[in-house]
Amino acid sequence: MTPAQIEEARAIAAQPGRAAVMRAIRDVSAQSGVPVGAIMGHDRRPRIVAARHLAMRVAHDAGVPLAEIGRVMGRDHTSVMHAVRKSPIRTEVRG
Repeated sequence: MTPAQIEEARAIAAQPGRAAVMRAIRDVSAQSGVPVGAIMGHDRRPRIVAARHLAMRVAHDAGVPLAEIGRVMGRDHTSVMHAVRKSPIRTEVRG
């Protein structure tokens, strides 16, 4: 890892909500084949929107507040609320 990557990892680790959201995004990206950048972006193609919504749902089910998910993903908390309600899959990640 480069020094910049190490510093970024430390910054993310210092913010547990952010780390959980990024973990959810990476997991959904790996499972769906949708790149992380597309999930974080504003593309409205159905496949990408579905992956984005699922990542929001996974993060919320992990206990991350809607506002924090929105902050990390560059969206309003009400957009996250809509995604969580719309997602047909309830994930079991709470401890």
